Amino acid sequence: MNCSCYVLRRFLQGMNRSRPLSDVLYILFDDLRAEFGFLHSESPSLHTPNFDRLSREGTFFDLAFSQVSFCVPSRTSFLTGMRPDSTGSVHNDQLQRFGMPRSVPLPRGITVFDAFKHVGYVTGAVGKIFHFGEAHPSLDLPLVDATHDLLGRPCDSKTATNVQEPHAHLLYGFPKACDLPFGSFVDQRVTAHAIRYLRRLSSGGHSRPPFMLAVGHLRPHSPYQFPAKYLEGVSRANETDVAAVFRRHESQPRIAFADQGDCIHRKCQREQRRFYRAAVSYIDGLLGLLLKEVRKLGLENSALVVAHADHGISLGENSAWQKRTNFDHASRVPLFIRDPRNSPAADGRRVSEPVELIDVLPTLLDLSGATSRSGVPGHLEGRSLRPFLDGVCDGFPRTCSFPQLELDHFKHAFMLQPRLLYIARNSTRDTFVDGGLSIGEIGIENVELATGLSQSERRKADSRCSATLAFGGVFGPGRSCRIVAMGYSVRSRKYRYTRWERWPAHGAGDDGHFWTPSKGALLAEELYNHSAEEIDGGTIGNGASEQVNLAVQGAPLADAFHLRSIKLELMRALVARSARGPGSRNT
Repeated sequence: MNCSCYVLRRFLQGMNRSRPLSDVLYILFDDLRAEFGFLHSESPSLHTPNFDRLSREGTFFDLAFSQVSFCVPSRTSFLTGMRPDSTGSVHNDQLQRFGMPRSVPLPRGITVFDAFKHVGYVTGAVGKIFHFGEAHPSLDLPLVDATHDLLGRPCDSKTATNVQEPHAHLLYGFPKACDLPFGSFVDQRVTAHAIRYLRRLSSGGHSRPPFMLAVGHLRPHSPYQFPAKYLEGVSRANETDVAAVFRRHESQPRIAFADQGDCIHRKCQREQRRFYRAAVSYIDGLLGLLLKEVRKLGLENSALVVAHADHGISLGENSAWQKRTNFDHASRVPLFIRDPRNSPAADGRRVSEPVELIDVLPTLLDLSGATSRSGVPGHLEGRSLRPFLDGVCDGFPRTCSFPQLELDHFKHAFMLQPRLLYIARNSTRDTFVDGGLSIGEIGIENVELATGLSQSERRKADSRCSATLAFGGVFGPGRSCRIVAMGYSVRSRKYRYTRWERWPAHGAGDDGHFWTPSKGALLAEELYNHSAEEIDGGTIGNGASEQVNLAVQGAPLADAFHLRSIKLELMRALVARSARGPGSRNT
């Protein structure tokens, strides 16, 4: 490209970006994997035309990661732009013994709604944003909560017709498809409320203030219940899709897994995936209704649209189901950004650098023009992804080049995953750890050390441990009592390194500081290569790409030396992230 043309183009881009966007539409999904038709065009079981269109009209981040693959801590993190060790939230059952309430509220003054309201935006929210309908003082339009119906099963009602059930007993999800009037399913109501809010917020002409509207869908989180037409449009997962992923390699430590269920038969695996993918097609249709309304209201050329999930989900990869692991299929999320100020020539780009969900809030503020009015909020620990939208792109799919100085800040994505100890319900002696581990397997000698409670205190465990049932695949219900181990993970473009340690270590936890790699007793290590193999050997998603644990698996001497160097490099990144501590920026 001619140098003078490049400079002119960058100058014109800068002029265009000096005009703040008037509106922001922020769309969230629950348990959504990075698995769409535009990523796997050869698969007939992935029907996602609206996600596909959004990727063509904007930028898709191929390697975006949540900081914890669990609802409450992930949402608390990305809605504040702070890491879990800064928010103090790492699990849905917050531990009262660490002085934290069971459901840690988002701190006032530092959420996405606070940031936009501070610079004059009108703010509104619909659906599942925080977790279960928590109101927020910075919402101008009241939160339209639908999360009370998160576990609703409309296809079980007497009015449902054309009811279709799986051809096997599934692991979870109460799956059914049926025909019911529009509005019978929870996310249909979320979409209808969001459209009403869009119409209200966009009225008033040029004199109206800009708006920031967050729309939180509850699906594809289970239960898998949706209109029958979406199930009819999804073919069953084929034999290769299932066979290549459902096995845990002997090199993988048990502590790396949380929910392992009894879905060992091919029919169960195929049907579990079929119903999940139909749920994705269902929310794709609702996304289409929302974006159609954006175009109808004339907002397509003025509204910034950002969409992502709170975390991913495992569908049998390496014998893992659900979430609460550091594997890619649970921690990797789809992230879409459509910035109308970009020229059409920049549309359809894919970014394959590791980014984090804590980068989303700084990006929203930057692209909307909010930071030009009030500066960057001091508590943010992520970085704006704007450099990736400013990259020079050619061809289709887009091949883009980005400013190298900025890319140096996006070498690694960090995440953590706690392992909790549970006291069995109706017992003061039986204890379990996530994934069915015994306390001895994580180096704890007896129950008193495990729980931190004497026998008499364990009889009063109700006051010290969560009263919430912990639904685990192998250990059953119990009272979550304390964190006993932590998995610290770092992901680069080519590798993932995870380090499991006993926790707390050296008094960590009393101050809410969870990020303490290298300070606790080492329990296990994992190292996975994402550059050597095909994605799943030709299957859908990224299932088997983290199967062989190179930290323990034998390798030729030359390869072993190289892998040790990689492991040390990633371990240094973990420790360096720890050295910055809570409140530090992503540098």
